[in-house]
Amino acid sequence: MSAPKRAAYVLVDANVFLRIFVRENETMFADCHSFFQAIKSGSIDAYIPTVIAAEVSFVLSSHYKLSKPAILQALESMGASSGLKILDDLQMSLGIALYKSHTVKLIDCLLASSKRIQEGNAVILSYDRDFDKLGIRRLEPRDILKRSPFH
Repeated sequence: MSAPKRAAYVLVDANVFLRIFVRENETMFADCHSFFQAIKSGSIDAYIPTVIAAEVSFVLSSHYKLSKPAILQALESMGASSGLKILDDLQMSLGIALYKSHTVKLIDCLLASSKRIQEGNAVILSYDRDFDKLGIRRLEPRDILKRSPFH
């Protein structure tokens, strides 16, 4: 019996960025900050599809009522995150099929459709337990920080 395939990448969900930007929970903030430091140091390979920026902007605007300059500052900091890759590998038809068959938000279904996720080459980093309904591997920042290597 062969060992299970190890994830090479971490797809970072919007809520991980939001824990940094809004700092509502100090434990989560610290975990997310440490996670981003690990990316910066090169010990974790992480990526986001560009739709994450749209989700972050929407939540900061609609839920947190931040001004456009504050949102732009957050988005610019995401783009400047050292070591974080922008990889658009979402499969729209699969995302829509997942959305049709599950009671999960469309954006989560689209993220789950990532080719790297589907091939077992990545995990979703998120506090959103809806990903668990989609049968994909989800970890929270503290889970990755406990492991060396995280996969």
